[in-house]
Amino acid sequence: MHTKMEATLKYNLPEEQEQFEAAVRGMHLCNAVRRHMDNTRRRLKHSIEDDNEARIMLRCMEELSEQLEAYGVSNLIYS
Repeated sequence: MHTKMEATLKYNLPEEQEQFEAAVRGMHLCNAVRRHMDNTRRRLKHSIEDDNEARIMLRCMEELSEQLEAYGVSNLIYS
């Protein structure tokens, strides 16, 4: 059985416009990061033949993953 939850976020605009935009468009950002990670994995698996390029791409993915973990949002990307 699921309990319905509601939340209301309030912003003092225009002073908090940046925070408001982040809240409103947060799911778009998650989807963009998810798509980028998926595309990078796909390229690594099927398109990249240069070992140095592959190492650089893997390191970038690792660093992004570390940042997602540090900010506590990796579950939004890897769900």
